[in-house]
Amino acid sequence: MKRLPYFPSSDGPLSLWCKNFKQKIAIQGPTLGLTPAQIAPHETNCDNMIESINAVEAYKADMSAIFKAKELSVKQDGGELKKFIANLKTNPAYTDAIGEDLGIIGAAVTFNPSTYKAEIFLDLNGGAIRIRFRKVGADGINIYKRGKGENQWVFVSRATKSPFYYTPALPDANTPVHLEFRAFGVLNDVEIGIPSDINEILFGE
Repeated sequence: MKRLPYFPSSDGPLSLWCKNFKQKIAIQGPTLGLTPAQIAPHETNCDNMIESINAVEAYKADMSAIFKAKELSVKQDGGELKKFIANLKTNPAYTDAIGEDLGIIGAAVTFNPSTYKAEIFLDLNGGAIRIRFRKVGADGINIYKRGKGENQWVFVSRATKSPFYYTPALPDANTPVHLEFRAFGVLNDVEIGIPSDINEILFGE
């Protein structure tokens, strides 16, 4: 049976292949009539590829660390700056002109209750479902849920501060539930606009 030649294309298997080939060609080469001088350049080929692969892996590790450091800086340093800016805007001497000069005034928000669309973001946190949202002109949101595949939405709660934490009851303590959530904006105790996109999450794993 004819067999195809094998030369790995991905880095991990290729590195292992090079190490094996370098070791074994020194053993099998003489059987094939090859001299050490003929074998040596190809041992160097293997060394070069292994070195290049290792360099790439080291670069990936460095980039991962750099990226994580950036994310942490944005979260911590950016959070401190946001607090500082919020305090600046309460300073009696603060003016919009100063804010414009500092670049801390964004575009004007046009709020239309009839087209307002709530936004929610779900994740698991501390044994509960954490529901984050932005009010953007609304007083809060009304949150609804349903089981995956069900039709009827059930009211969960009104939330006026983000994040909102919700711990659903499990019909069976050993069986997780697949839930869908959506929300409407609320203004002056009245639901407004259109529903958020449906977000889903598996709870109880």
